[in-house]
Amino acid sequence: MVFTIRTIANALAPAQISRAEIRDVVVSIYTERCNMARALKDTDSIVRSLELSLGAVIHFLFCAIYLTIWCVQRQAIHCLCNQGTSS
Repeated sequence: MVFTIRTIANALAPAQISRAEIRDVVVSIYTERCNMARALKDTDSIVRSLELSLGAVIHFLFCAIYLTIWCVQRQAIHCLCNQGTSS
């Protein structure tokens, strides 16, 4: 079988594309894009909640370190609160 330029060109020539095929491709691209947008929205909400919880933990740790550095004890706070009532 001898391949000529014409047979190779015919094999490489674009085939006829129907409207249904174009519609199917456009619909699949649209649904894929919607799914990606939904996934990004979910990722943003997860990151936001992680930032909030991490911020709360860091604030708690810094408060504990501050109270430890200044030697604030539970009994001292209790004595300060009861000072005004003992008179």
